Amino acid sequence: MSEGLSEGLAKGKAEGKAEGKAEGKRQFARMMKENGESLEKIVAYTQLTPEEIASL
Repeated sequence: MSEGLSEGLAKGKAEGKAEGKAEGKRQFARMMKENGESLEKIVAYTQLTPEEIASL
């Protein structure tokens, strides 16, 4: 039982960390877009797709 709980907590922590990192990239891309940076530069700096950036 304890092992399953530990695995579940570790998985939840990893998923939360990944989502936080992705949200940070979206926020950074949004700021770059608002400041007139080129799509190519935003893609290069954030590694988001052009479609993801367009939806911001």
